Amino acid sequence: TPPCTDAIRAAGIRRVVAALRDPDPDARGGVEVLRAAGIETSVGLLAEEAAAVNAAFLATRLQTERPFVALKLATSIDGRIADARGRSQWLSGSEARDYVHWLRAGFHAIGVGGTTALTDNPQLTVRGATTPRQPPVRIVFDRRAMLNSGVTLVQTAREAPTRVVASPEAPAANVSVLEGNGVRVFRPET
Repeated sequence: TPPCTDAIRAAGIRRVVAALRDPDPDARGGVEVLRAAGIETSVGLLAEEAAAVNAAFLATRLQTERPFVALKLATSIDGRIADARGRSQWLSGSEARDYVHWLRAGFHAIGVGGTTALTDNPQLTVRGATTPRQPPVRIVFDRRAMLNSGVTLVQTAREAPTRVVASPEAPAANVSVLEGNGVRVFRPET
């Protein structure tokens, strides 16, 4: 028997309960190992809740050709994200903002559109008490590469990985400004 089952028996554990089976090909099969060693196992308790908590992990194991994408959006009760003059203000409370930073810490990238990056001048970082496993890559979808050196994302591009996805027709001068400030620019063919 594998050493892990000996350790489980030595600890007096007779039953193991798991919400989900591990879909990772390198890790699956543990339930069968435990059962073969005579340890009672149950799978499925709170499976829906466990799947929600582990959505990003499960998605990357079950759909390896596609990224896991989440949309975070705060809106007012009338469905708006800014006032009538286009000014954005906090629509959510501090607890919600703390939660968003906790979520960000688990993602590989945070993305916004070019207009949002110019208008809101976001940091797209993880802040607060949460420490990310790795700092998320900051991605701006800016087809004309209009970000400039006055934008925080460009000013801090050497400190936090920053990428711009632009069209092949984006002005070369704009691309040069971004790259000169440490931003990696991708211009995929359509």
